[in-house]
Amino acid sequence: MLRRTTLLAFAAVIGCARGSDGIAIAGGTTGGGATVGAGGHGGGTGGLGTSTGTSTGTSTGTSTGTSGGSGGNGGNGGAAGASSSSSSMTDGGMDAEAGGDAGPCMALCEAAGIGKCQGEICVIDCTASNACPSLVTCPPNLHCQIDCGFVSCGGGIDCAQASQCEIHCAKSSGCKGPITCGGTSCQVLCDSLSTCEGGVTCTASSCDIQCTGTGACDQKVTCSGDMCTIDCTGTGACGMDACCTATSCNVLGVPNVCP
Repeated sequence: MLRRTTLLAFAAVIGCARGSDGIAIAGGTTGGGATVGAGGHGGGTGGLGTSTGTSTGTSTGTSTGTSGGSGGNGGNGGAAGASSSSSSMTDGGMDAEAGGDAGPCMALCEAAGIGKCQGEICVIDCTASNACPSLVTCPPNLHCQIDCGFVSCGGGIDCAQASQCEIHCAKSSGCKGPITCGGTSCQVLCDSLSTCEGGVTCTASSCDIQCTGTGACDQKVTCSGDMCTIDCTGTGACGMDACCTATSCNVLGVPNVCP
């Protein structure tokens, strides 16, 4: 009987000892004697997020009791990093919105209703049949391009005050009025039937007058300046001959006869 009593007492001691074996890890509470150990507390809060706004809690709560405690909740993710924004204006952005000063072509040619500007070239379009019956005038100190069609530009063309001028009489009976041209350079193309019949006078530094159409340039063609080419090789062209007084003259197809 004494031996049985001793064995029972020893078993009770062992049971109590085992009940206290619950161990908390990372902040878990110690398990009670005969109960299952409580789960560990959650892991620590994650650090601040990086500039991309990401962070992960690194601690994981764990605990084991006599029968094993429940795992702790994971830590909260870090706060999102602050975002940054930047903006830039392209060069000239402010000026583009405000608008810059219009060039002389826009003011003297397009705004005046004379022609359209292609860069700083005033393009005067008279290519429609019978267009521009009155005198066509290039604004002073502008580079002009004048294109004349069938029976157009009948009142003549005045490029005397232009900086440069290109005149193209591409259709028959175009440019029947007189043509005057000045500036640094002037080119006149009379390459269709009976064009430029009113005569051509060029005082530009460099003149290039092409009377290659049949019956073109019926009146006298004259030029001065530094360099001048007069091509009267069209059939029956330059009926009144040509007169070149430039420093360098190149007259083709007719005599160079000056009064």
